[in-house]
Amino acid sequence: MKALKWVALILLVVGGAWYFGPFRSDNSKTNSDNVEVNAVDQVHLVIDNESIDLSANSGTSVLDLMNTAQVESKLNFSGQEFEGLGFLVQEINGVKNSSDENTYWTLYVNGEMAQVGVSEQKISSGDIIEWKYEKIEF
Repeated sequence: MKALKWVALILLVVGGAWYFGPFRSDNSKTNSDNVEVNAVDQVHLVIDNESIDLSANSGTSVLDLMNTAQVESKLNFSGQEFEGLGFLVQEINGVKNSSDENTYWTLYVNGEMAQVGVSEQKISSGDIIEWKYEKIEF
């Protein structure tokens, strides 16, 4: 019985060293939500036809990418978090959404209008993330 405990302990230590240690051969990392992310060379963030090249990790949200760009003084934006819906971008680089004129910032990923919000949209390697200020008819 004592030998079985030692074997289990050794397996636990070796397994932990392999998972967290230098023997791990891929470039994967785990973010705070325990979601595996992989390094990305570059993501293109386009704001009203102006391109900003950023480095990020696959699985990062567009909102996190934009927060990074804002910290690096490459972009200025604001918005509001809505419970159950996520973050709504209301202004980018001084241009605000206008309900009077039905003009809003609209998120596109690789040329397609996003199907989820900015806080839920995850990026992948080579993605083109684009914000267009456009008239939306409801």
